[in-house]
Amino acid sequence: MLFRLFLLSFFILFSASVFSDETRAGETRSEPSKNTTQVVTVAEAREVLSDDFQELVALRKSLLNEQNTLKAKRDSISAILSYENPKYLESEIVRIDQMMLQTQKDIAELEKIENPTAEEMQRLNTFRGYISTDKSTIEAHERRIEELEQMKLDLQLVENALLNSVNRAEAVELKLGNLFNLEKERNSFRMMTSIAFVALVAIVIIGFYVIALKKENIAESIFAGEKGIQFVTIFLIVISIILFGIMGVLESKELSALLGGLSGYILGRVSNNPDKPKRVKATEAPQS
Repeated sequence: MLFRLFLLSFFILFSASVFSDETRAGETRSEPSKNTTQVVTVAEAREVLSDDFQELVALRKSLLNEQNTLKAKRDSISAILSYENPKYLESEIVRIDQMMLQTQKDIAELEKIENPTAEEMQRLNTFRGYISTDKSTIEAHERRIEELEQMKLDLQLVENALLNSVNRAEAVELKLGNLFNLEKERNSFRMMTSIAFVALVAIVIIGFYVIALKKENIAESIFAGEKGIQFVTIFLIVISIILFGIMGVLESKELSALLGGLSGYILGRVSNNPDKPKRVKATEAPQS
């Protein structure tokens, strides 16, 4: 009778421990669902990226390293889950439970014997050892099932994190591609503008020399004395300013200041000597 009471109390304690383990397992299973990684699309990841080229390159490198780490972790968890199946462990628990029921029946039959022999006592102790071993095995299987279920949740988190990393890397690649295309378009525009400007300057220079060669008076009036140096210098300065503006070396405010100052200088020199041609004609008239 005492032995049966002992077994009953043992089963009550065992059931209570199993219930508490299941409760803790339920809590641990519910926690990852709250912390599940939200998948970010490529468009969403692209919105938060900066336009800094160096920053994007560094981010791309870190994302590739992160992907390698996540892939290794995913492969490790997948290998364990493919090798160990929770359903197999659950079927083993059912089988061990059935064996325990049969062993308990055998124990009950042996306990009914009033004067058991030594062999019967040995069998009784052996069956009790089987019960203890089976309970330990069931507890180990249940713990392993909980671990495998947690691994499944971890695998889902890793896969979501890997998908986010891949989407972010794709967004970075698109951003870098747009920056390259934008720079390419700028360089193409600068090249076309420079070619057009050089062509116009060449036309002006060729036309100027054609006129100067045909009419010597114009060439002498332009290149005589200081005027020749001033003309060539101003012409080269204007070309340089425009080319610097096309290449982006000078900003709009700087270009406006330089061109305005240069225009004021030229117009100022012209306005300082407004009557010089008239005085030359007046001196030439009496000689004729």
